[in-house]
Amino acid sequence: MEEGKKFDVELKQTVKGSWYIGSLKIGADSVGELDKFIDSTIAFLHTKIDKLNKRNFKSETLPAIELNDEEKILFEKLRSMRMDIARSENIPPYIVFHDSVLKRLAKTKPMTKEEMIQIDGIGEKNFDKYGIYFLKVIRDSSSNAENER
Repeated sequence: MEEGKKFDVELKQTVKGSWYIGSLKIGADSVGELDKFIDSTIAFLHTKIDKLNKRNFKSETLPAIELNDEEKILFEKLRSMRMDIARSENIPPYIVFHDSVLKRLAKTKPMTKEEMIQIDGIGEKNFDKYGIYFLKVIRDSSSNAENER
């Protein structure tokens, strides 16, 4: 908490859009002062909640990603790689990457780390952990497609 500040409320939002109090810090010198701050904090929270409820939260629905036959084949290869990784780490496949991410990979066919981390759902951390495996599948698939032409 900042110097001289008596209370601080941190609101956070979940991925699904719900709000919660991340932290509530109160600096009081007496029980009476604490009661006063709790009352003002409750009033503050009610104001915030009212403002949040008045907002029109519309979850953005992204358009479905349509894949052609070649992209569908690559998507299935990427799903297979994801399943192999998930099994080896004993985690659910969606923890590695969601289907929507795999579809974006199949659609855009990134060839470098820089291109791959531009895709929604892939960050530096995910790339560092799994990216090279997926890049290999994409590169192999692209070179096979070129050889067949």
